[in-house]
Parts: sequence; structure tokens; C-alpha cells
Amino acid sequence: MRILLFLATNIAVLVLVSLIFNLLGLEGILANNGVDLNLSSLLIFCALFGFSGSFISLLLSKWMAKRSTSVQIITSAESRDEQWLLETVQSLAKEAGIGMPEVGIFPSDASNAFATGWNRNNALVAVSTGLLRRFEQSEARAVLAHEIGHVANGDMITLTLLQGIVNTFVMFFARIIGHTVDRVIFKTQRGYGFGYFIVTILAEIILGILAKTINYLSFATEDEANTTEVFQRASPAVVFVTSSELRRQRFSRNIMEIPRGAGSGFIWDAAAGLIVTNYHVVAGADRLAITLRNEQQYAAEVVGLAPERDLAVLRMITPPDGLTSLPLGNSSELSVGRKVMAIGNPFGLDTTLTVGVVSALDREIKSPSNRVIRGVIQTDAAINPGNSGGPLLNSLGQLIGVNTAIYSPSGGSAGIGFAIPVNTVIEVVPQLIAYGKIMRPVLGVELASDRWLRQFRVEGVPIVRTYRGLPAESVGMIGARRGDRGEIILGDVITHIEGKPVTSNDEFLTAMEQHRVGDTIAVTTLRFGEQKRFTIELSNAQ
Repeated sequence: MRILLFLATNIAVLVLVSLIFNLLGLEGILANNGVDLNLSSLLIFCALFGFSGSFISLLLSKWMAKRSTSVQIITSAESRDEQWLLETVQSLAKEAGIGMPEVGIFPSDASNAFATGWNRNNALVAVSTGLLRRFEQSEARAVLAHEIGHVANGDMITLTLLQGIVNTFVMFFARIIGHTVDRVIFKTQRGYGFGYFIVTILAEIILGILAKTINYLSFATEDEANTTEVFQRASPAVVFVTSSELRRQRFSRNIMEIPRGAGSGFIWDAAAGLIVTNYHVVAGADRLAITLRNEQQYAAEVVGLAPERDLAVLRMITPPDGLTSLPLGNSSELSVGRKVMAIGNPFGLDTTLTVGVVSALDREIKSPSNRVIRGVIQTDAAINPGNSGGPLLNSLGQLIGVNTAIYSPSGGSAGIGFAIPVNTVIEVVPQLIAYGKIMRPVLGVELASDRWLRQFRVEGVPIVRTYRGLPAESVGMIGARRGDRGEIILGDVITHIEGKPVTSNDEFLTAMEQHRVGDTIAVTTLRFGEQKRFTIELSNAQ
């Protein structure tokens, strides 16, 4: 019914165009200028040939698609992927009320899929190897449902009819142009001389190219459509963060404001105007400004800082209405090869999108405080100076990381970028909003520096002193002291927490961050060569 309605609409368009030509007296105008054409007859002639060509293309579409994309039709499943693909298409086709299509896979690194065929009960549905490799089954099923929807709705017929309309008017106007040029310029009496054929061919080529341009503007692969959709939804939530510092001039003593740095960020809480970015973007700044996508700038203040995770939370002092935030993903669901998108402001170029894949997981990088950030995402999506603090998104438009660093000898993108996983962000940001810093439970000890450990080659982390009233002192831990001759005599040296080795301050702090205030942990120490075990209830910092 839908196709019959569309066909009737196309016929109505042709009839309407013919009536308009008659009402405007276009034939008479052309005749007065030496061009004698029966426009209605010409329009019918062009429609017959235009629609015939498009329907012949539709009838050959499956044959051409198989050969142009090297589709391998699955007749019997030879792998789990093929079995899943056949079963999924069969299920979707049954739900849509159409016959089982032919199912195929074609070689392509791009994440793509298509459906074609003139008969909704004998169509072809094919997916690329890149799509099967990158997409989860739930995402691939959504793509297949989209393609089955095209078949069930008769979209191939609809596109054929549209192409028939395009063909008709390309032929129609090309012949009017050819006839006009031949009669007016070349003075051929009937207007069908050599000039007519040459000009008509050239006009068909030019008008055809224009028509293809229109088709391109309305066409996108599944991967392109997904990228465009994610960018359009997410980009309003991405902001430009600029920082400046105040300095007093040496001679005049006047205070001047100078730029300090710039980076990206994203809206975390739209109602409160909260922004998440990198710590290194705002470190040492006296003034902060947030620029939205509409280029409106707003003053901001620091809410909380976590240099050990390279994260910061800012608040827009007077946030506008209509802000949008990003949906949160789950970085534990990531796998190598999955598509990711980075949005930011590299080199000050606002709202720039780059696309890549997850190159590796569980990387480790150094934070601005020299703490190790673990579980970092490595990606080949271009991350340049100015991208820092911007979001890393998955193909659903969910936040999966915060872009933080690049590895590059030149300082520009070299295909190795790093992002703090969103699960870490979800853990840290609420603490920064509530307390202004990461709140970790304490033992109540001062530890020797890592430099001291390396210098004296100590296995474990020595306690320099314990604090009165805190857990370590309560269970009998002791710190270092000086002997009668001024030598350092070590007390307890922490070697394990919850059975895991501790060899540095960073490992000690990381172990403590796995627990909350009130948790009871097992701590193993070495005291005067003797191993001791303590059970300690962690407390708040005081």
C-alpha cells in the first residue's frame, strides 16, 4: 500500500509539472524564441525511459551487490558468528513478516551493512567483517534490525521510484537545453542536429552529477551514520576550558592576567553546572573560564582536585539553562578493537571529532603527582594538545573515558593516546564534589619516601612514625628511631596489605584506596627481622 501510494504520488508529480508548463505557457515562450517542443510528450517519454532504467537497476541489484562487494552467501553456518547471523536474521525477518533473505558477509574493515533486492520475500542482507569484529551482538542485532526494516518497508522500491523521478527530470531538462542550444545557437531548423546530441549528452552528465551530489548528501554508511549521530548528540555537552594566572609586573607593580593553559571538558551535572576535566588543565590557575559550543563564555571555580588521578571538577558560577550531560558507560565492558570517538578542542579548534579503536586496555601512566594511574585505555583516536579533559565515547554515545595524555616524541598525535576509564571517574568525581579531594581511609602513619627506599634498598615501606590515637598506634605498630650513635633504627616495615606486596608509597596508597573507612584489613610488617601480622580497622584522616 505504501509503495502504491508513493507511485501514485510520483505520477501526480509528473502530471502536475505538465499542467504547470501548460498554465505558464512555457511551450509558447520557447516557440517564440525558436524552440518548438511538445513538453508533455517529452515528459512522458523521459518518464518511461527514466523509470525503466531505475527498475532494471533494482532487478539487477542483488546480482550487482554480490559481485561488487564480494559477498560470501552463507548457505550453511561454518562458525559461531555465521550461525548467530543466520539465526538473528531469520528471527528478525519472522518478526517483520517477510521471507527469509539471503544472508552474506563481505570483506571490509569498515563497520557496514546493507540490504537490497526487488522482492521483500527474497532480499539480500549482508554485513562486513569489520562490523562483526567490532560490534557486540546486541549492537550488531540493532544494525540487522535496521536493514530488515528497510526490506519490510519496501525502501528499495521507494528509492527506485525516487531514482526514476531523478532520471526523468535529468533527461527532460537535458533535452530542453540541447534543443534550445541547437535551434538558437547552431540555427538548426528542427533542433535535432549534431549540436543537440552533443549538448544533451553534456547536460545529462552535468545534471546527473548534481543529482548524485544530492544523493550523497542524503546517504551514509551505518558507521558514518553512527558517528554523525553520536557527535550531534554529544558535542553540546563538550566544553572548552581556559585558565589564566595573575602576575604582578616587576616595575609598575600592576597586576596583569596572562593565559596559562587550555583544554577540554564535559558537563557532568547539567542542573548544577558541574564540569569534569583534567587536573593538569587547571593546575595553578587563578581564573577559569568555560566556553560552550555556542561560544558563550562563563566564569568557573574549582570544586575538587585529584592530581593522583589527573581529574578535576569545576562549577560554572552562573550556569545557563538548557545544558546537557553525557550518558555514562562501563569501561569494564570494553575490548580491544571496539570503536571509540574523542571530542575536544585540539590546538584551540573547538568541538573537533576524531575516531579510532581501543588499542589496548589496563595500561599504566604517571599522574601529575607521580602516582600511577592504572587501568588506562589506550586508543589510536587522534588526541592532540587541547583534547585533554575531553570525553572518549563508545558507539552508543556513552562516556567510557576522559582523554588525558598522548605518547609522542613530537608532541602531536602519533596514534597512541590514553584515557582515564569512566569507572575510575565514577568513583572519584562524587568524592571531589562532596569533599574537594579523594577521601581515602588511613592507618595513621608517616612513611619513608620512595627515594629513601631506593637509596637504602629497603624491601617494603618503612614507617617513619605513627600518629597518636590512630589505628597503627592502637595496634602497636612502631616507627623508626635514632640509635645512640645517630644511626637510623627501623621499626615496622610494611611488606603486604591484604596479602599483596607493597614496595612503594604508590602501591601503599593504591591498596588503601581499595577500602573504606571502617573496613578491617590485614597488614604484614617486618620488625627487626621478624614478620608480624596486624588486623587493623581503618579510620578517617584527622
